[in-house]
Amino acid sequence: MWGCVIDMNTSSLASMDEAYLDRCREAAEKAGCVFTNLKMNQRDVDMSSADEATRRKALEIYKASIDAASRLGCRWARPLPLPERPDMKIHIASYQELADYGAKRNIEMLVENYGWMQGDPNSVVISGRDTALWAARTTMTSHFWGKGRKSSAVSPRPSYPTKRSP
Repeated sequence: MWGCVIDMNTSSLASMDEAYLDRCREAAEKAGCVFTNLKMNQRDVDMSSADEATRRKALEIYKASIDAASRLGCRWARPLPLPERPDMKIHIASYQELADYGAKRNIEMLVENYGWMQGDPNSVVISGRDTALWAARTTMTSHFWGKGRKSSAVSPRPSYPTKRSP
């Protein structure tokens, strides 16, 4: 069993080079740690853009980050929510694409109610047939602030792996 878990941010990685990522993973394992989550916090990346070229570029960047997450041995990856509420049809389609891509690499996508979702507990509720898609393809992480305190919930509650393969 590992002594610690590492919740990594893309901005903390010096490189996306495979050799560098392998060295990071080896160092973490040697220290008794495991990478669990890669927060894909690339700024000005809009996977929900109505502009197809902007959206495709964002998805390419996020897919490269999912590859990095897989190389590190992470179980989850999470795109950075933007401040403005997106077109949900485009947003869900993008998450679907990332979830499908990640599934082939043993990476599950997280949804975090930050940015446009922050402070709105109803933001994780999607109506109609998209609800099943959203819930089936992602693990939801929620952080709600109220009355000066923070509470968190993750659904479904995951179990940590005892060993990850590359």
